[in-house]
Amino acid sequence: MEAQEHSSGDGLPVVVTRNFVLYPDRTVPLVINRAQSIAAIEESLAHYGGRVLIVAQRKETGDGSRVSTDDPYSVGVVAKVDRKIGDSKRGFQLIVTGVDRVQIRDIKDDKPFLFAQYSDHPVEQDCDDATSKALLMNARILGKEILGLLPGDTSQLEVMLDAVDDLNAFLPIVAENLDVSVGKKQEILQVSSLRSKTLMILELMADQKKTLEIQVDVRNKLTEKMGKHQREAILREQIRTIRDELGETKSAADEDYVRRINEANLPDAVKAVALDEARRLEAVGSGSPETHVIRNYLDLILAIPWTVKTEDLLDLKNAS
Repeated sequence: MEAQEHSSGDGLPVVVTRNFVLYPDRTVPLVINRAQSIAAIEESLAHYGGRVLIVAQRKETGDGSRVSTDDPYSVGVVAKVDRKIGDSKRGFQLIVTGVDRVQIRDIKDDKPFLFAQYSDHPVEQDCDDATSKALLMNARILGKEILGLLPGDTSQLEVMLDAVDDLNAFLPIVAENLDVSVGKKQEILQVSSLRSKTLMILELMADQKKTLEIQVDVRNKLTEKMGKHQREAILREQIRTIRDELGETKSAADEDYVRRINEANLPDAVKAVALDEARRLEAVGSGSPETHVIRNYLDLILAIPWTVKTEDLLDLKNAS
């Protein structure tokens, strides 16, 4: 006996998703493991031709195992299940395609799954052709600039951006890949004006670009700093190797200068100069004529009582 299919006016089973917003015209993988959602998919495939209403969850409640009628947002997407792998015990791995944006009118939980009545809620096409082309061009340029700031090979994504010539199809691609919260992605879905939706996405893209530029700048500075440290470490190792080859190993006294300088209560400016000279002493080697001069200089600095004070006698009667 063939399964009876219902019309859209009868409503649809509901899958409430965590940390995910589906957009119309987007085909995505979806993992289903919540009992309510598994039951909804089974009902969808058995009686609704694989059509299901997918709605994002407002926030996690309880242990997350069951959602109530208050948990989903009021705007969702009717989707078509293109492929299903798995079973009711292990859960399903689905490929779904978003079809239409809809407004939920009534939702019930008197079955093993949520079930909702809805009405079509298409985006208002309030841009003329010239405006749509201009907005699409700006979004494409900004998208490529963002991709240029990302690590790795993004050439395939650039090709995909170039291949889409319709603003309505372009915006969902960008929206699902924006690095923003689920709540913000739901806001994008709920905006009813094409112009307003585009401007919102452009603003979010500009913010993401600024964030990425800062991250790239910090990463480059860290890389440059790390590269400098690595070069210095390599050079020091080479100097040690050369000294070993020439038999110019450092004496214990030379190595002790840094410790003595750090332990001495020297003024900051004097300490900085002394440490520079101690490092220079390490670098020149015992065979250099500068070695004796540097040692005498450091010995003098360490011998000066920088913090010792005497009481001055300024009484002229005591002068003789």
